[in-house]
Amino acid sequence: MVNDVILLAVLAGAFFSTANIIMRIGVIEGDPTNGTAISVFIGTVVVFIASVIEGSLLDLVKIDIISYLYLGIGGLINFILGRALFYHSAKIIGIARAQLINATSPIFIIAIGIIILGESLSNNEAISITFMILGMIVISVSNIRFNKSQDNKFIIGISFALAAALLRAIAPFFIAQGLAGTFSPIAATFISYAISSIGWIAVLIPKRRILKIKNDLALLKIFVVQGTVVSLAIISIYIAIDIGRVIIILPIVNTISPVFTVAITYLFLQRIERVSIKVWLALILVVIGIYLNVN
Repeated sequence: MVNDVILLAVLAGAFFSTANIIMRIGVIEGDPTNGTAISVFIGTVVVFIASVIEGSLLDLVKIDIISYLYLGIGGLINFILGRALFYHSAKIIGIARAQLINATSPIFIIAIGIIILGESLSNNEAISITFMILGMIVISVSNIRFNKSQDNKFIIGISFALAAALLRAIAPFFIAQGLAGTFSPIAATFISYAISSIGWIAVLIPKRRILKIKNDLALLKIFVVQGTVVSLAIISIYIAIDIGRVIIILPIVNTISPVFTVAITYLFLQRIERVSIKVWLALILVVIGIYLNVN
């Protein structure tokens, strides 16, 4: 079982990295909000098909209302608020920096454990937090140009990424509670996606954004692919959470995803964003912090 959980977490990290790179290309000229909505809509379709293939769609009528509530909240936190903030931050500060900050979500998980659950802070966790905070500081000063307007924009991007990391730390706790009352992680994933799609429709229709999405074929094509890939990552995480522990799964995903994302950005996206020495240093600090958190 442990090996299956690790494999699923590694797969999720690899899928997230691929989706991040595709998303970064899409938001160069495209609207991150519209891109996020497309990503969620496509993800809903992909997971629906996966549920049909698995034969778990009929299980939806057997799931209790509390599980629907938990999965819905987890989906709204993750697929509307968290994903939109993350995509906007990637457009502003670049995917390498946004992903590194997003990977520091264990800081918030530890904080939740201390503040809400009354847990004590271990020596390893204290050192782990220190390394991850140092990584965030390095990222936060990695693009300072002493130009007020540009620096303010960069700070906004950093703030969006931090907020996305916080939401990413909160969502799995709701998902884990929801999964406890379901028969299939894929069906549970569909519930989260479907409720989030309804939420996006409620957001987009009053602002007439759906027409803009329909007419922006370039953005639509990119995020159809991106939404498919990221939904595979989400399915992997839901299955992993169903058979394993959140505190084991998230650190693996948080390690694999930033390493792959920074490496691919450095190799193929240098024209879009510069991966400086400070970004590499931040990556090392964050990965060390994540490693210490699970040892």
